[in-house]
Amino acid sequence: MKLEFDPAKNARNIRERGISFERCADMDLNTAIAVEDARSHYGERRVRLFGMIEDRLHVGVITYRGDKVRESVYGGQTSERNARMRKNPSRPEAENPEWTEEDFSRARPALDVLPKQVVEAIRRYRGQRGPQRTPTKELISLRVDRDVVAAYRATGPGWQAKANEALRAYATGAGLGPRARTRRRRIRRTVGAKRS
Repeated sequence: MKLEFDPAKNARNIRERGISFERCADMDLNTAIAVEDARSHYGERRVRLFGMIEDRLHVGVITYRGDKVRESVYGGQTSERNARMRKNPSRPEAENPEWTEEDFSRARPALDVLPKQVVEAIRRYRGQRGPQRTPTKELISLRVDRDVVAAYRATGPGWQAKANEALRAYATGAGLGPRARTRRRRIRRTVGAKRS
């Protein structure tokens, strides 16, 4: 399966809600909850998500049919979303209405609601590399100052790779890591042998 979205809808979502559909891949699916959208017969499965992207709560809608997963609406933090909705009263949130008590009572963990292939498509979108025989990168959780993240994101696509390169340059320059420890041991042995 492949994650995709309509570029025009994405641009509108950024303008109206302040978030790109690409950020769907950043939602923490391990803690998110989801509910099937059964308000109407859509001709495809629709799931409404409620979960964290970084340190903010977001809501979203994804649809899937065949080998395609599409995002249609992603909203920012609830208070910001409500403020934007008041500014645009002519655009009701029909696709992604505010969650009700009934929605919360029917919701289950997102990983239980979404098929495995959909979860893999969302997670794979982060790097667009697909399955690897020997992963070369490790997925970690790292708290970074917001201004630093904003500066890297502002550089555009590939910002994570640029941040990785900056960390690598620092680690190499500071002599961190297993290779550096081995090199320091060799230097100590050489210096120790010369003193004897």
